[in-house]
Amino acid sequence: MKIFDSQVNWGRNVFGPNSDIETYIANAQNMGICKVIIIPTGTHELILPDGSVEKSCLWFYRDGRITYKTTTQSLDGKLYEEINPSNPYRRMNGETLALVRRLNSQYRQMKFYFSPKVHPKLDTKEEVERLIRNEEVVAFKITTLSSYASASDMPDWLVSLSHSYGLPIMVHTDYIDENDTTVSPEMQSIMRQSHPLKWIEWAKARNVRMFLAHGLRLDPKSCAAVNNSDNFIVGLGPDLLLQTEQSRLVTKTSDYLSVLFGLLDEDKISFNTDYRWNVKNRNDWNNLDWKTPARISQFATRYGLKDDFLKKIFSENSERFFKN
Repeated sequence: MKIFDSQVNWGRNVFGPNSDIETYIANAQNMGICKVIIIPTGTHELILPDGSVEKSCLWFYRDGRITYKTTTQSLDGKLYEEINPSNPYRRMNGETLALVRRLNSQYRQMKFYFSPKVHPKLDTKEEVERLIRNEEVVAFKITTLSSYASASDMPDWLVSLSHSYGLPIMVHTDYIDENDTTVSPEMQSIMRQSHPLKWIEWAKARNVRMFLAHGLRLDPKSCAAVNNSDNFIVGLGPDLLLQTEQSRLVTKTSDYLSVLFGLLDEDKISFNTDYRWNVKNRNDWNNLDWKTPARISQFATRYGLKDDFLKKIFSENSERFFKN
């Protein structure tokens, strides 16, 4: 059965894994994945042509407000910083688009698409429009935790571009228990601002089509809202890590996929690996799990669901939503 993987991260993440494409493709081919949306990793670490290393976009507090910086370290060890840089993802988006084009020329049995990442506060309309005009683009991704941005930070021109080009917006969704103290107060704040219901309400008010990542954190209210609208689809991955981190799920469960399939209509769910984040324990990035399709198939068998269910989850829903 063919599989459309709607979220594959690429690049080295300052705060996460190195999502190399070689490991992904070797496993994706064995899984039957034939369509892929590649997205630049959140806070990236990119080696530039001259050998220097760019890290972008890092946020921190200064004078009581969120400030951003891009750092570039040259081969001789000198460190350069740019505060609140304009279009901080330009190089990373360019490298990712070039990668997508190389992969499409190299792998005839797989089709690769591109979703550039957008910084709602620092990117310009001209830069984003320049990117989304490319034929490989099927959506654009709003960075949230990595850019410390929420629905209230979204400029009107992003909505206009989404409508004009017929492209959905992809967003990270989050949740964290009130008594969780494993992350900083600043991170807790942006996690709560990234609650799926906040994004759903924002998108509904503007008639924006939206891909909502991470199973809506198994929030029943968010799932009910998505079930009643044609403008949304929900990425289910990374199912193993999501199941492990219970404090970041509204509904606590030892069977994440079963709860998700119980909350959401089968037409609303999009398969994705969220490579390279699907591990049992955060930071154990080399212990990758590739068994999500098997777990989905086991669920279908357990409840007597036919191939039509699997076709929708694995490919048809994503093909319809992303129009490819």
